[in-house]
Parts: sequence; C-alpha cells; structure tokens
Amino acid sequence: MKEELIIYYLLVNEIQTLNDTYTLCSGLLIVNPTKQNIQQCNYIYEKIKIKVAQVEKQCPYITFYSKYIN
Repeated sequence: MKEELIIYYLLVNEIQTLNDTYTLCSGLLIVNPTKQNIQQCNYIYEKIKIKVAQVEKQCPYITFYSKYIN
C-alpha cells in the first residue's frame, strides 16, 4: 500500500482538478446550453471516469480499504 500512495495522490489531484472544471462547465451549461458546451462537459465527465478507473486499477489496496472503511 505504501507504494501506491504517490500514484494515488497524483491521480486524486487530477480527479479533483477535473471535478472543479466539470463544476464550472455545469454552471456554463445552465447559462449557455449549446451543443459544444454539452460535448465539452461530457468529455470532462468521461476523463473523470477514466481517472477513477485508473485509481481502482493502479491502487487496489487503497481502493479496497477506502471502500471498506466507508
């Protein structure tokens, strides 16, 4: 599990950045729901899903214990 900490930290940091971007994008959609904005938000959402899958794959022990503790 110790070896996973750095990878986990970096991936979670990327997820948090993407999540912040997605929040901004969602706000933009409320104001201006164009097809391009919808596509951009969907793109960001897909990137978040990929990063989450990466965390589950590259950090199995941390993922397991995070789910077990919660």
